[in-house]
Amino acid sequence: MEDARGGIALLMAVVAIPVIAAVGMAADYTQASAARAAFRVSLDATALMLSNDAAVESNSALTVTSG
Repeated sequence: MEDARGGIALLMAVVAIPVIAAVGMAADYTQASAARAAFRVSLDATALMLSNDAAVESNSALTVTSG
């Protein structure tokens, strides 16, 4: 039987590099996804604010011209 006492350490070193890279990519994707969600929320809030302002201004214009 051969002496294989260093084989596992070498295998773990080779496998650790892609595992660490995959964890890093997952963390980056999670951060990017959270930033995208925050951007969408702020975009929705801006659209609602602008539509509300337009409705108020339209209603004010109708009240002034008919009164």
